[in-house]
Amino acid sequence: MVVVDKLWKIYRHSKEFALKGISITLPGGQNYGLLGPNGSGKTTLSRLLVGLLRPTKGRIIVNGVLLNNTGRHPVPVGYVPQVVPYFPGLTGRDLLEFALTAHGFRGPALRRAREEVVELLGIGALQQKLIWHMSGGEARITLVATALAFRPPLLVLDEPSAGLDALNRQRLWESLTHYKKNYHPTMLLVTHDIQEAETVLDEALILSEGELVARGTIPELRRRHSPMLVCTVVADHLPFHATEWREAGPGRFQRLVTPEQVPAVMDELKKALGTGAAEVSVRAATLEEIVFSSMEQQV
Repeated sequence: MVVVDKLWKIYRHSKEFALKGISITLPGGQNYGLLGPNGSGKTTLSRLLVGLLRPTKGRIIVNGVLLNNTGRHPVPVGYVPQVVPYFPGLTGRDLLEFALTAHGFRGPALRRAREEVVELLGIGALQQKLIWHMSGGEARITLVATALAFRPPLLVLDEPSAGLDALNRQRLWESLTHYKKNYHPTMLLVTHDIQEAETVLDEALILSEGELVARGTIPELRRRHSPMLVCTVVADHLPFHATEWREAGPGRFQRLVTPEQVPAVMDELKKALGTGAAEVSVRAATLEEIVFSSMEQQV
């Protein structure tokens, strides 16, 4: 179990809090998705949980042990950072064996643990490859293997699928599901691939501006908030009144709509196509887009 109790964090170079009194209890053996826009506090919370940062105020308790952030983490934790570290001269096998040795594995037990995680993630071909010769996706999946190999009770994976192709992303989520069934860790996944990760998650936590703004299972959160669609127009300008459209990038306009608004918006999309728009599209809104849109409507 992980208990985050009234946690605040401010960086020395900043006058704003990255986290604002967050309190969360995460029962053990569950998978949690940590969602939110850039700057919402996701990575800060992840680094606090693994002992890389000290809280400004508040406390973190992992499996009954107070995390004081003054030295070695009191509870074994597997961590995949957002940015892949540089490991000159190490192969995938070297990194795995280093992590296992650091956590007390020796001899046959080390070999079994290494072979098990290599088979689980299908990374046998990477064992003899230098990490600095790997692609971004290959290096990241090797880091995931390193985090899982010693079977820690707490896993914090920051964008574990970043850089992976579609096939390997699917294998990753299937592997994490299998791993959970066998070892029952508390797993926190920071991810933007909510639709892919949805099958892995027991619950989602959504942060905004350093605060926890929503929590629940994916179906609960979708039921709690109205279903929405994202309409996109790629064009030099919009040929209609665009008050409800926002510019999502140069020449790219978007609007969140409810299913009831679709007929009216379809007329606008047809008008955009008729006046030279390069592209129009409609897709289901992500969970984050739905939640944050609902919050804006309440303000």
